[in-house]
Amino acid sequence: MKHKIALIGFGTVGQGLCEILLSKEDYLKQTYGFEWQVVAISDMLKGS
Repeated sequence: MKHKIALIGFGTVGQGLCEILLSKEDYLKQTYGFEWQVVAISDMLKGS
């Protein structure tokens, strides 16, 4: 099952989270069975 992720705010923390999820994607899937999909990003400056 894929977990759907919506990010509110895409500053340093939001971008860092996305980088970590991308770099650890295979590890998270193999170790924990964790699959994810970003379905929305909302930020006052960078749109939605």
